[in-house]
Amino acid sequence: MTSLNNLFYLFEGLGNNSLHRAKSYAAGDLRVRQANPRSIYTLRYLRDPQLERNVHRSQNRIEPYQQLRSAIAQVGGKKELTGRTGIEIEISNQCARLATNAIIYYNSAILSRLLIKYEATGSTEALAL
Repeated sequence: MTSLNNLFYLFEGLGNNSLHRAKSYAAGDLRVRQANPRSIYTLRYLRDPQLERNVHRSQNRIEPYQQLRSAIAQVGGKKELTGRTGIEIEISNQCARLATNAIIYYNSAILSRLLIKYEATGSTEALAL
């Protein structure tokens, strides 16, 4: 019964609907378990420190990508979507993604070649950077 109380405590601040789902989940209602994977994921996230670290690491990778996309969007002088129709906006978005991915690939290729070069020469000072 204590685990049931702990589950209620976790859902206490989320509102009545979530509390009802928590009660149904604790009672073994399969329908609610399948319908609400976000709550299950939230509980796993709160209990698993490794999952929390992985999520933060993933968010830290996404942020520089979004900054690069923003910088590419500002090249044209405006930070708003270009195009009047949905298809024009989609084409503009895909072109920006292509340019962003090309820049990332180019930088990765340069860094990979430098790494191979420094590993082959045994330059520990350069590898430490």
